[in-house]
Amino acid sequence: MKKLLFNGILIICFFSFFISCKKNQSAGNSDGSFEFINPEECGITFLNKLTEDQNFNFLTFHYIYNGGGVAAGDINNDGLTDLYFVGNMVDDKLYLNKGNFQFEDISDKAGINKVPHGWRTGVVMVDINADNYLDVYICRGASLETTDLRANLLFVNQKDGTFKEQAKEYGIADTSYSLMANFFDMDNDHDLDLIVSNRPDAFGIKVEQVVEGRKVAPYVARSKMFRNNGNNTFTDVTNEMGFGQSFGYGLAVTVADLNNDGYQDIYFANDFNEHDYCYLNQQGKFFKESIKEVTHHTPFYSMGTDIIDLNGDCLEDIMTVEMLPEDYWRNKVSMAPMVRGEIFDLFFTSGNTNLQYMQNVVNLNRGNGWFSDVADITGMKSTDWSWAVLASDYDNDGLRDVFITNGYKRDVFDNDAIKKADLQFKDYIKSKDASKPVPADLNLLKYYPTVKLVNYIYKNEGNLKFTNKIQSWGLNKESLSQGAITADLDNDGDLDLVVNNLDEPPFIQRNNLEGNNSLRVKLKGPGQNVFGLGAKVTVKSNDKEQFEQFKVVRGYASSVEPILHFGIGKSKKVDKIVVNWNDGKETILTQVDADKVVEVKYDDAVQISTPNTIAKTLFQDATLTSFDKVFKHTENLYNDFQIQVLLPHRLSRNGPAICTGDVNGDGLEDFFVGGARNQAGAIYIQSANEKFSVTQNTIFDADKIHEDVGAIFFDADNDKDLDLYVVSGGTEEPANYSYYNNRLYINDGSGKFAKGNLPPIGISGMCVKAFDYDADGDSDIFVGGRVIPNYYPFPSNSFILRNDNGKFTDVSAEIAPALNKLGLVTDALITDLNADKKPDIVIVGEWMPITFLVQKDGKYIKDSTSYKIDVPHTGWWNRISEADVNGDGVNDLIVGNLGLNYKYHATVEKPFEVFANDFDGNSTYDVFLAKHLKDKMVPIRGRQCSSEQLPGLIEKFPTFRDFAESDITSILGDNKEKMVNLKANNFATVLLIRSGNNYSVKELPIEVQFAPVKGIIYKDFDKDGKSDLLVAGNWFASEYETPIADNSIGVFMKGNGKGEFKSIPVKESGIFLPQDVRDIIPIKLGSSDKVGVLVAINDGQLKLLKAN
Repeated sequence: MKKLLFNGILIICFFSFFISCKKNQSAGNSDGSFEFINPEECGITFLNKLTEDQNFNFLTFHYIYNGGGVAAGDINNDGLTDLYFVGNMVDDKLYLNKGNFQFEDISDKAGINKVPHGWRTGVVMVDINADNYLDVYICRGASLETTDLRANLLFVNQKDGTFKEQAKEYGIADTSYSLMANFFDMDNDHDLDLIVSNRPDAFGIKVEQVVEGRKVAPYVARSKMFRNNGNNTFTDVTNEMGFGQSFGYGLAVTVADLNNDGYQDIYFANDFNEHDYCYLNQQGKFFKESIKEVTHHTPFYSMGTDIIDLNGDCLEDIMTVEMLPEDYWRNKVSMAPMVRGEIFDLFFTSGNTNLQYMQNVVNLNRGNGWFSDVADITGMKSTDWSWAVLASDYDNDGLRDVFITNGYKRDVFDNDAIKKADLQFKDYIKSKDASKPVPADLNLLKYYPTVKLVNYIYKNEGNLKFTNKIQSWGLNKESLSQGAITADLDNDGDLDLVVNNLDEPPFIQRNNLEGNNSLRVKLKGPGQNVFGLGAKVTVKSNDKEQFEQFKVVRGYASSVEPILHFGIGKSKKVDKIVVNWNDGKETILTQVDADKVVEVKYDDAVQISTPNTIAKTLFQDATLTSFDKVFKHTENLYNDFQIQVLLPHRLSRNGPAICTGDVNGDGLEDFFVGGARNQAGAIYIQSANEKFSVTQNTIFDADKIHEDVGAIFFDADNDKDLDLYVVSGGTEEPANYSYYNNRLYINDGSGKFAKGNLPPIGISGMCVKAFDYDADGDSDIFVGGRVIPNYYPFPSNSFILRNDNGKFTDVSAEIAPALNKLGLVTDALITDLNADKKPDIVIVGEWMPITFLVQKDGKYIKDSTSYKIDVPHTGWWNRISEADVNGDGVNDLIVGNLGLNYKYHATVEKPFEVFANDFDGNSTYDVFLAKHLKDKMVPIRGRQCSSEQLPGLIEKFPTFRDFAESDITSILGDNKEKMVNLKANNFATVLLIRSGNNYSVKELPIEVQFAPVKGIIYKDFDKDGKSDLLVAGNWFASEYETPIADNSIGVFMKGNGKGEFKSIPVKESGIFLPQDVRDIIPIKLGSSDKVGVLVAINDGQLKLLKAN
């Protein structure tokens, strides 16, 4: 758990900061249900009771409310799973499973509480000495404890129901401030090594201290790596294995082979200001911290983690939970203050850290070592004060569901409570000698309410869709729950749940599933890895595959039973079980009956050969070999939110523009790429060997003050060569300023350009299209207006410039009055909608419907009746293209949108809205985003940041609770006539399939919806006679409280000629574009039919992909 260090809790900075045992009526329901077992009747009466006093409480030890873990395993080998509960301040308890949900407390006999207790947290069951009996390792470490009380404990099973503490003898009595531990075979030598997650002995550490501590972390704060010597001793190899710089608060440490190189890697879920760590195993020789090489962002307050395959592609994903409330009221009362723009830019552009956001992260494994966050599209981004996450198949349908524990004893994020405590502290300072130590008995904690919450459970519906089943599966009981495990406690073939609660007995939750079958796999591993930890298990049944890397440390501070569980639905038999062991050997079993525990032995394994060949992909990155100098777009630092504080995203980062054409008449395609503000654009000339050289055009240097956001090559003066039109954009200057004037560059035929003349426009634009609207033989121009700086979302003007022998005139008002205040245009398509041989225009934009402008009698008329789309279609559209995707001879539309994996969501029933006006009369255009909540419209942003836009809100809503209970009308008033109110009802990227004059909407595959689509190419890349679809995007421009849209890597979709497209994984396609892509365009390479793809990247290097 992470705790927000408010100006407060100022104090912290000052210190250094009843349920029946009978089955539910729903028992037998084939979709699954859980029953709470009465603790007294089942015999588990453990109570993790906290006792605070003036010397030991939250103000002196931040982790006092973090709870303890629970471990599951058969300690006496009788075939029943036993349970070990950790008590933070009370004695631990060990319960022997007697069958039929009856348990015997053997704690005293076992001797687990004979040693001084200390502050205990995480627990792992492991066979440490390979005697086929499970032992228990305990992590300890509170801030006020001595070294002896902090030393971690190892209880070695004596095979007679007793345990002997032997951590010192084994060399693993780590005296750091430990949180959790994990045993795994780091070097594939058939024994179990140990990683211990530790923390600094301080809270409230600033960002700068984290970065500095990373360089050389204090030894006591480092996570520790211990190598197994093979003789029941371990050696501390922390520094030599690469952990000398670990300086995080790792609440969870999870192990899996994340890059599929045969060696297990380590993932730390870090609390507070430090990002999560991903230590990639360098073939057992050392570990390299690589979080920035595997994902763009992690949670801010990372707590529990599970690594498991969530979407059934046989690649394990990483889910890490945080503490973002799902409940709107709690969200607004507990919302953290907005990070100031300058601080955010300085910190996250320094390269010192990965981005962190206050929400759960579901990092989808893309198969090439990269992970993309899909939390929003799964619906699991906000589960409140979350701890353990366990993804397992609870209903045995073959898909892994997700269980999450929840709750916190005192809501230290409650902004009203923070304010009250802060005031009391200030009163204390005024009335007493401020030089004296602040006592811990100020009763400040009384202001913070207890946050009892229900635990979450989601049913996996497939295709990354998860449904909340808290009510229907019977988990609707509020608690303070932390550590949790899954285990089949009654050997009936389904997974039960056990939860260690704070200040109340544990939850023992029997799974009353009926109707589906399962298979449980027990491994007999090699050497001292008795349970086969780290082995990769694949189960094949009815043409479906399931995959899991065997691990017991999952979730938070806990370890599950050492048996793999696979639901197989209605199948009576499993076709094949394949176990790949850590050393490259393989064991295969076939035709295995369902509903049994099957043992797979390493001794039956055979060595398999692994081909040492790299599969050829459809696309190859040819950037480094194709340019004499690679163009790097370099953004200037600019705070878009300084005036319009509540903008949803930056509008100053829409470049670079890119376009292709043969500028020197040699028959080879060249290209122009635009610059950012104070950066000149450049033209690259292609040579016969498919290499590109940048040309020296001083004319671009003279105009480098402009932000180049749109560009096109066209023949402006009818001299048979290509001239260049560049659109100026951004928001750095006031509206109607010459900074936004577009530019025309006239080609002399050899690729040298001189400045041409254009009428002054002064509008921040986005796109440009060339077309001959008046059929006079020359090219006219359409320019899309993107935004009026400082007046978002007020609709901007777009323009048509008529070409008269090279002289351009603005004729918008004359022939296209609909372009006046049309909207926030992002792209346009010139096409002939009605086959009258006159060019029409289809325009898309932000907060805009797909808009058809049809030419009639020489004028452009907005036509919303002749061309109909079968669903509402106002979105945040970015790109539009056309192609006959289904082979019926009529062009369809391909339209890129915001996507479905973003903070904002829009439907017809509940549109996403924006309200804007100068609400407080201070000559600033105020912006309020809003959503529908039950029967009212409520603001997206919180009281603190909203009051920066409208300072009067502080007085109008004195508390955060007042603001949370308000709606848009009470905040802004009901004079809607003076407001701009725009609505979006569709954020999906889609195909519009045309039939006559009607269009039917078809969403593109889910991978396309992971992020905004900014570039679209429709082309037969694999040369099978059927055109394919390539899209790319992302958008690293969101405001500071919203995660940037960084979850696309580009998507190649193979077409079948019938309007259907199948996403091809990156390992086959070679498309890997996780950058902030602004556009992709095809370019002909050489004089043959070879094709490349140019990728324009904001604030990054241009890329060239070649299709094989």
